[in-house]
Amino acid sequence: MKHLSKELGKIKREIKGKQLFLFLDFDGTLTPIRRDPRKVRLGKGMYHTLKRVADKSNICVAVISGRRLGGIKKMIGLKNVIYVGNHGLEAIGPNLNFILPSAVKTKKIIKDVGQKLKKKLRKFKGVIIEDKNLTLSVHYRMANERDAYSVIQIVESITKPYQKKRQIKVTEGKKVREIRPPATWDKGRVAKKLLKLEEKRLQKRIIPICMGDDKTDEDIFKLFKKRGYTIKITKKPDKASSANYFLRNTSEVRNVLQKFAV
Repeated sequence: MKHLSKELGKIKREIKGKQLFLFLDFDGTLTPIRRDPRKVRLGKGMYHTLKRVADKSNICVAVISGRRLGGIKKMIGLKNVIYVGNHGLEAIGPNLNFILPSAVKTKKIIKDVGQKLKKKLRKFKGVIIEDKNLTLSVHYRMANERDAYSVIQIVESITKPYQKKRQIKVTEGKKVREIRPPATWDKGRVAKKLLKLEEKRLQKRIIPICMGDDKTDEDIFKLFKKRGYTIKITKKPDKASSANYFLRNTSEVRNVLQKFAV
């Protein structure tokens, strides 16, 4: 991957006067990752930068997060932004209110899994079980390193019977395990849906620009790698990724967004 700054001038010339769709991850992209995900806040500088970008008539902005829809909407608080929660299972925005039907059907099962996990993991300090209505996240970033393996083993032992029956699927993120519906749905699929809806509304081709830092963002990178511009937020650009470019941190993300806002 190339650092985006090396080709930003060229990219700006290529997209000048074009309609753009900006797909942005939240944690690790718009705001630094914190040990405690409950303490994450969007900085004022990033908020105002994002607002300037979203206010531009030729740019549509969607924030696609693993967080619960209501939570991510409240944390950002901009009206003309599309909010996508639970890695694409639910979305809301101007003229949009979406929830994946199959995800609703698995709510009870995921709740049962959550109760079992809470019972088994309560003895481990620093483990957070986040109920996101349609999905469940087990965060162990704050747990003792010695306990991390045990936490993962317990999550696997509890979820394995459900996975065998194809009632749920479990994905891995940065110090987190996600218990999700078994639907073949991800950030890439919801981004594709949103792009099609916007192109239909405007009756014109739109260029996607995607930024993210985690494994779940790779689904978007794979989808739009050849059609648009895909940017991984990482300090390890040599690590395999489907992204075209990389940025090192959220400060660099803000600088790039400021360029789009001009």
